[in-house]
Amino acid sequence: MIVYNAGNIDHNSRFILSCVIGFVVSVVLGICYGAVQSIVRIEMEIVYIFIGWVIAKTLREVGHGVTKKYSILGAILAAIAIIVGDIVTCFGLPMLFTVLFHPSMWLMTFKVMILGKLSSLWGLLGVLFRVAGIYVGYTESRIF
Repeated sequence: MIVYNAGNIDHNSRFILSCVIGFVVSVVLGICYGAVQSIVRIEMEIVYIFIGWVIAKTLREVGHGVTKKYSILGAILAAIAIIVGDIVTCFGLPMLFTVLFHPSMWLMTFKVMILGKLSSLWGLLGVLFRVAGIYVGYTESRIF
């Protein structure tokens, strides 16, 4: 009997496993952050840096990757977590599923979110924290 271990699977299988587990982790983190944000109603954008780090740490532990594709995957998954968190914060959890299953609503949803964020200095700082979270997801996702 072969025990499941990251050393027993090849590079492509580890990357696919990293994609699947990383996607699940990023969606769960986004939903959790959005739910807490919508209940508390206090802006906590510094958490996006932590979310990017958690996603990167997950990819590093699951994939053991050293190539640049793990960094790109970390940035994409951090962006997914941020978008999911923003949608849940602004519109609620039921709207997340509505937006996902109706692609015609994607542009309207992002337009409302972006115009709401860029209307003040605090919103601009929030965008910078989101970019920093994506950057942390990019830089910390692979083993150097």
